[in-house]
Amino acid sequence: MHRTAPCWIAAALIALPLAACSQSSKSPPVVTRVLHHPEASTARMGRDLTHFVWTLQEARNADGAPLNALMPSGHPPLQIRFEGTQIHVANTCNAIGGTYSVQDGALKIDGLLHTMMACADPALNRMEKIALHVLQQNPQLSLSGSDAAPQLHMATSDQETLTFAGTPKMAASSSSP
Repeated sequence: MHRTAPCWIAAALIALPLAACSQSSKSPPVVTRVLHHPEASTARMGRDLTHFVWTLQEARNADGAPLNALMPSGHPPLQIRFEGTQIHVANTCNAIGGTYSVQDGALKIDGLLHTMMACADPALNRMEKIALHVLQQNPQLSLSGSDAAPQLHMATSDQETLTFAGTPKMAASSSSP
């Protein structure tokens, strides 16, 4: 029995939706650099992450409501630095860090470590607890914005989203006391 007809039918079924998508639209597409794009290399992801100090700008839960506990008023915002294969979290009560990698767009931290000093400020204690929870979930990462003003997005399996603004490390270190 000859099987070329099913192949032609399958090819036609695949080509039809592609032809429909190829029609021009009036507005240009929005382009976002995404770290978990299959063509993005691990080396490039690491390079993008390590050139900046990432400062938390916004945090939202699954319903889109602000996660105010991650941004307590009167306290400096959560910051993340990627140094080689190490991740460091700043502006929490305790030191947080570990060895990280990005696999299939997910942040994987091997041996997430943190000191366990008592935190006298309940707001900082809550912020730290939530930050640890987010990092332990292997959040999906993506980048948007320009090279001069990048944003790092973390999305957890709980549908929480965190947005960090990137400051070049040289600029961040020169503004420190």
